[in-house]
Amino acid sequence: MKIDIVCWAFNGERYLPAVLAQVNKVIPCEVVNQKILVDDKSTDATRQIAERFGWKVIPNEGHGVSDGANTALKYVETEWFLSIEQDVVLTPLFWSKSCVSLEHGVAVVS
Repeated sequence: MKIDIVCWAFNGERYLPAVLAQVNKVIPCEVVNQKILVDDKSTDATRQIAERFGWKVIPNEGHGVSDGANTALKYVETEWFLSIEQDVVLTPLFWSKSCVSLEHGVAVVS
């Protein structure tokens, strides 16, 4: 199973380094197809931080969370995708708990 990971961000430089570093630690690289960050016209280093962590950065086609989500979903290639927020650090157990749920057909993990 491969997944795409999506995130939309606006001026997220304060938390993105910790968030993206944890994604790299918690989610096995062999299951990741692509990592997509939709940038909502940030004026800080959001774009550079995401690129440094290996994320494909795409400009938001509109403005705000809803447009960011819709823009991100246009680039998803996999059957399953993971959506993360720019300021939420995943727990170390996130992936192991999520995989169990995915095996049972759950589409949303919180």
